[in-house]
Amino acid sequence: MTFLFLAAALFLCACSPAPAHGPDPVPRLLASLSLEQKLAQRIMSEVPGTVPDAAARRLVVEGGLGGFIVTQQNIVDPAQLAAYTAGLQEAARGSPTGIGLLVAVDQEGGRVNRFRSFTTFVQFPAAWYTADDGDPAYVEAAACAIIHDPQCRRYYQRKAAKTNAVIARKALASKISRACYYIMRDRVPFEPSKMFGA
Repeated sequence: MTFLFLAAALFLCACSPAPAHGPDPVPRLLASLSLEQKLAQRIMSEVPGTVPDAAARRLVVEGGLGGFIVTQQNIVDPAQLAAYTAGLQEAARGSPTGIGLLVAVDQEGGRVNRFRSFTTFVQFPAAWYTADDGDPAYVEAAACAIIHDPQCRRYYQRKAAKTNAVIARKALASKISRACYYIMRDRVPFEPSKMFGA
């Protein structure tokens, strides 16, 4: 659990603007691309298959895709999906542009359920869960904590039984945000007893 809070604190600190460390490489990269390559970088497509075979690599390299969408047809298991996306990334980085791919999951109108068989997959809440209050990073941290931390899971389940899932997730997110605040302010390690009571 300490790792989760350190990760959340580091993530939130990383969201603040970073000081510049030299010239911005983007203008130089854009100047080196042809109009066709610039346009292709704006395209996301499905890439058929479950292995980065020659046809898939050709689509990425010759098409100059900016990204691809993972669909059910691409998934066998977590190790296969990791190898598939890594292979496509390798092909993209070896292409004339040298630019990696944006990888996305398209799921309109509901929860992402194509990863249901992945035991470590964290299902983040829909965007509307956080639309009315605060930073969605804490709600994402709560979603991760519910999956990976038994104490957070028990708190969430008790709260959800008394209210509903949305309120329970926001309550846990609020506890996480307060814990992160005190960790960063006081420069102290995470203490579960302070978050949940002894």
